[in-house]
Amino acid sequence: MFRILILSVLILAPLSPILAQDEVYIKPLVDMLNEGRAQDVHNLLPAITAENPNDPGIIFLNAVFNQDAEAAAVVYDSLVTAFPASFAAQKAAERLIQYHNSRNEPVKAKIYQDFLTGQGIALTEQTQVTIVAPPIKIMEPVVAEKPVAKVKPVKEPESGSGKFFIQAGAFAAKNQADKALKNIKAKGFSGKVVKETTNKKIFYKVRIGPYSSDDDAQAGVGKLKSKLEINGFVVEE
Repeated sequence: MFRILILSVLILAPLSPILAQDEVYIKPLVDMLNEGRAQDVHNLLPAITAENPNDPGIIFLNAVFNQDAEAAAVVYDSLVTAFPASFAAQKAAERLIQYHNSRNEPVKAKIYQDFLTGQGIALTEQTQVTIVAPPIKIMEPVVAEKPVAKVKPVKEPESGSGKFFIQAGAFAAKNQADKALKNIKAKGFSGKVVKETTNKKIFYKVRIGPYSSDDDAQAGVGKLKSKLEINGFVVEE
């Protein structure tokens, strides 16, 4: 009954300047989005936007329906900067964390995680910063007219010969980490899966190596990128 009343107010009542605040519009509409009623929200947006085009909540909701994820991220960031104390900024920061996590950009994601923490907002599973390795691409056989030179196998150091590793990804489930490591080993690399806790959450991290020095590990990062298109980084155990 409450939601029906909210919809009636949004559709029929005049949108006065007093109501032109993102908390008034965005909270019931975000609830509708969370309930899977995105189409209902989409239908209401044109009329509300026409009356309050500069309302931070309305700007946020329009960005949610933007098919260009990068453009939407720019809008979210502008809301966090311009209206840091607003409910719209909070929801924008949550979506930016998810956006940068999906692009394996933990440093950028943590900026918005720290913003939420600074606002006194409790973090959820969706607002935890995670590192996820990009999907491993299976390369198609190369067909060439000239004989293709044989590629020498990658010579990896023997187990226990160093303390430097390349972190190639972190997963919430061990079977996902094991599968990623298996595919990486198929390309001539050696490695292991390490169970660690980050931000009070357990991750299974895929690490390639060991390497005897940081320089050797950095060279391995380039090989990992060229062979598997994985952006790894060096860690020391």
